Amino acid sequence: MLGRKVFALVLLPTLVISPTLFLDPINWPKQIALLVVIPIVLFEFFRYFSALVRFRSTEVRLFISALSLIAIAAVLNFENVATTFWGTWGRNNGLATLFSLMTIAFVVSFLVRIKEFAELFVKAISIVTFPAMVYGMIQLLGLDPLDWSVKNSVFSFYGNTNFASAVFALSSLSSILTIIVFKPISVQRFFYSIQAVGSIVVMFATNSVQGPVALIAGIAIWFYFFLSVKNLLLSRVFMVSSLAAGILIFMGFLGSGPLGSYIYQYTLKLRTFYWLAGINMGISSPISGVGVDSYGDYYRQNRSIETIKATSIDLTVSNAHNSAIQIFATMGLLGLLAYLMIFVPGILLLLKSLIRPTKVQNGIELPLIVLFASSFALSMISIDNISVAIFTWSLAGACFGIYFQSSVGDTLKLNEFVKNHSAKTNKRGKSSVDTLRPIILTSFTFLALLIPWYSSTAERTIASAYKEPYVNLEQADKDKFVGKLFTFAENFPIMQGSHYNYLMQIIVRDPNYNIIAARIGDSAVDTFPLDYGLLDVAAVTKENLGRWDEALALRLKQLEIDARHPRVRAYLAKDLIELKRNSEAREAIEISRRWAREFNDQGTLNYLQQLEKLLT
Repeated sequence: MLGRKVFALVLLPTLVISPTLFLDPINWPKQIALLVVIPIVLFEFFRYFSALVRFRSTEVRLFISALSLIAIAAVLNFENVATTFWGTWGRNNGLATLFSLMTIAFVVSFLVRIKEFAELFVKAISIVTFPAMVYGMIQLLGLDPLDWSVKNSVFSFYGNTNFASAVFALSSLSSILTIIVFKPISVQRFFYSIQAVGSIVVMFATNSVQGPVALIAGIAIWFYFFLSVKNLLLSRVFMVSSLAAGILIFMGFLGSGPLGSYIYQYTLKLRTFYWLAGINMGISSPISGVGVDSYGDYYRQNRSIETIKATSIDLTVSNAHNSAIQIFATMGLLGLLAYLMIFVPGILLLLKSLIRPTKVQNGIELPLIVLFASSFALSMISIDNISVAIFTWSLAGACFGIYFQSSVGDTLKLNEFVKNHSAKTNKRGKSSVDTLRPIILTSFTFLALLIPWYSSTAERTIASAYKEPYVNLEQADKDKFVGKLFTFAENFPIMQGSHYNYLMQIIVRDPNYNIIAARIGDSAVDTFPLDYGLLDVAAVTKENLGRWDEALALRLKQLEIDARHPRVRAYLAKDLIELKRNSEAREAIEISRRWAREFNDQGTLNYLQQLEKLLT
């Protein structure tokens, strides 16, 4: 009962969405739900297993050390509360999410030692994702009742097609493994069959390659274990052949090797650029990285010219699309070491099982190992969207627990321990903890809900402002409306660069309010001096007001971040012309022209011709 309760609470946040209250309807609601369940999960866990959490054990020491390293990295490179604690808006991979995921891994590493928990774990993945599969089918049939900004696309509850593809790969794989390994009764087998087939259909409907690759890899690993029971030599041949085929396919996705001309995936090739940029960030600040979830602020400085030519000068990303590289880039070697402390035991378990497949105990561990291999592979090519990350870190925690259980010969049956604990508690009567349980859980749950809900006030304010029939308002009502936005932008303590950006864009829908937008821009740039888009919007408001010297200062800040941007340098030239600094303007025009030609930016080249006419 305990395992079912805890694991249901862990997985349910993956299904949470809010299509009306948040501009980002995916990660913020999931993060709030995740934080709300964590106190309950911890309370239930320590209520039963506190006696087993020996602080001198290797497992507990690793988790405490990992948490400490993450905290140290955050303190050494602290930016502001909003980014450090909550992460970049839309990604939400700040300390709140990371600590929650590490907590889940820790709890599951103990729960997995319950004899029945492995089966419960795998089945829970199928059951919890069933509603998402049904909703994915509804989207596939064009019957989606929600008015998403993205139309005619299958992404279910997961934000985009890549994340949906990844989750449906894991859910179909868990259903297949449940049928094969745990052999459920006929009615249950029918449910898992429907879930497996439905998830595969929806997975392919996303048109994302991530899911199919993960599913095939998982099935191949399971088949290797199946063959090893029949013929060990044949299984070795299969493993080597599969590995060689996997390398060729991966090279083909990147456009290399004999399959490159047939299966080339442009989006996967782009990810190699993101990986290299992330590695450069980590190398530039090796101890603590560039700051928690601050990859997007430093991407422009660390991308190559080849990346710009492949993606355009204005296409930027806020994540390395590789969990390990993302942590190295943003939290340096301290963060990477913490990450490895939790994931390496699972990787070692996988390698040990592949080398000695007959050592996998009674097949109970097998589904967890297979699912961990698939989810870990996905984390190496994708973003830690909260929905996907919950599965990945849960499976990492399970394999972490199995590894140390097998390595130290720990055969303690925790399900018996729970019964003994309950019996002792009944003999003593209600314990003080049980008496205080409603108060403790209610208090911590309410606090966990209140804090992120308050922090998400900016999202709700902006969403409400976008829905306001602004153009049709009377002037007095417009003044009142804009005044409220200005007051909010100046006084709300938890604001991110994107929030300021959106608020300024709302306000400047009427040119009469450029002065107010410019004032917000000043506050925003002071707080987020590396936000390129924010600097650009702030500079435009200054130029609209004819404040050319202030606009010039903002353009110079942009070029300090990315000196190769031809359009921004052209705007710099325009500001210089307005300030009668013509010789500097000519120099800026020449540099802008050189980069515009490098990047085939015809629009900027045409604009430069107009600027040259102003100089004659």
